[in-house]
Amino acid sequence: MRPNYMNTVVNVYSGLSKNERKTFILHILYSIIDGLILGVFSLNEFVYKKNFDPGNLKLSMLFQLSVIVLPFSIFFTNFFEKVKNKKKLLYQIGISTRAPLLLFLFFPLLFDSGVNIGFLQDIFLVIFLLFYFATPFTLPLINQLLKANYGIEKLGKLYSYSWTINMFTQLVTILVFGMLLDVFPNAYIYIYPVLGILAMISIWLISKIKSDKVEREYEKISLLKSWKSTFDETYEILKENKPFRDFQIGLMIYGLAFLMNLSIVTLFLNDVLNLTYSEVAGYKSISLTLSIVTLPLFGVLLDRLDPRRFANISYALAASYFLFLIFNLIFPFNFTFSGIHIFAFTTIAYIVYGFFQSSMTILWGIGSSYFTTSEKAGIYQSIHCTLTGIRGLAAPFVGTAIYTFGTYFNTKTGYIVSFGTSIFLLILAMIYMKKSLKKNPQRIIQT
Repeated sequence: MRPNYMNTVVNVYSGLSKNERKTFILHILYSIIDGLILGVFSLNEFVYKKNFDPGNLKLSMLFQLSVIVLPFSIFFTNFFEKVKNKKKLLYQIGISTRAPLLLFLFFPLLFDSGVNIGFLQDIFLVIFLLFYFATPFTLPLINQLLKANYGIEKLGKLYSYSWTINMFTQLVTILVFGMLLDVFPNAYIYIYPVLGILAMISIWLISKIKSDKVEREYEKISLLKSWKSTFDETYEILKENKPFRDFQIGLMIYGLAFLMNLSIVTLFLNDVLNLTYSEVAGYKSISLTLSIVTLPLFGVLLDRLDPRRFANISYALAASYFLFLIFNLIFPFNFTFSGIHIFAFTTIAYIVYGFFQSSMTILWGIGSSYFTTSEKAGIYQSIHCTLTGIRGLAAPFVGTAIYTFGTYFNTKTGYIVSFGTSIFLLILAMIYMKKSLKKNPQRIIQT
């Protein structure tokens, strides 16, 4: 991070209240640990592909683990809000979902014992499924706590600063972990357990963020009644708050377009371009560097724009990313520099991806908060997470089917059809957002 950026953060920090400062520090510490985890996990699919040789469907499932758990968010939001001892529950969630990463310490013994590789592929997926199962609890809670402590006028700016630090941590971690894997391919066996311990610490940090605004007394009701209450509230919100509903429909279309091709992009980088760990880390570091630079700008922009208008910027960038990947297939211009293979249009694609990544990080993380008050931020984020999970359930199967259909002609056509379908869906999402803005130009801040 450049000195002027650090000065900006310091100046912002000095203008915060005591409670805002405490929240900001805890959020930044959480973001640093989260950046380490995300940096390592960003190469997860390549670790899985190169070490366990899974089929396309299992590789797609690995990508979807972080989203298929999100539908559970809607089941737990009301229940979680009514739990008085949230700290204890968070501790339990942290231990039960992060501790399984310690099992990777036993993987050398499993490999040596001649265990069926299919079994190891499944264990790998189960461990990460358990890890991501904490998300339905933590995402809505973080969203609610940040909005309650920062206020809507500072939310985008402060959120963008913490995520900039998160992405800088990711950048360093990706480069180091990528080079480490090229030298020691089994390094993940030791790195993942360390991340499990750090992830428990990050949950503990979340539990330290407090706010009187979200600590309220509730009537004691059963879990089933709590779920019914949540579903009733969700129905009313989607029925009455049409701008928010349109915003979520747009995200559903975008999500299908983006998630369906996550595993296909991995196949493209691994099987077509034959990239090493370091080369993959290099491309991802390009996008992260640009994200670090542009994230604060997008944070300020979201504070000034309707989230639906902001969404179209992000969707256009995502469509451009897939378009440049297609160009790389048609015009595979490349050269070698210091032993590193550089593909021109892939480089451009990841430059564009950097802008997309920073814009979508802000939009996905706090976009729903702009349609409601701080008291309702949790349920709005839960609706958002649940819909994200629903699209995630369908995306890998849709993506694999479209890619397989395209490969009946040839491998190149498989990628072009897959990426082209994503571009079409993203354009459709942009059209829908424009119609929503024309029909309901004003956001509804539902209380």
